[in-house]
Amino acid sequence: RSPAEIGRMRSDAEGKVGALAEVIGGTCVVANLCPAKFACIGCAGNAPDPDKRYQIEQKMAWAREHALWSTREKLFPEERRLNQLVQDCELMLEEMSLIEQAQQDSLQTVQIETAESGVA
Repeated sequence: RSPAEIGRMRSDAEGKVGALAEVIGGTCVVANLCPAKFACIGCAGNAPDPDKRYQIEQKMAWAREHALWSTREKLFPEERRLNQLVQDCELMLEEMSLIEQAQQDSLQTVQIETAESGVA
């Protein structure tokens, strides 16, 4: 998702019942019942907030540690679930980086110089 698309999702959700709840890593933009059963990381309704990057990093570290434990215990379905959570965290961190880049880009000013007629 692009930063503009995530911003649009937040704007569309404003004023709707149940939307804009603060969740891990961002803000929920889902106005109806939770489609992800409150598994907010990896949910398309979670608009990432770069200021909450630390939350995702902590969750990812936890998931990696528990995935290793699950492997040792031969709990392979749990290991798959935790590895998917790590992938979802990585994607969310990438989205946060894109948002930060877009915010930096929006602060830049563009100056257009035109050549006068007859001057090349």
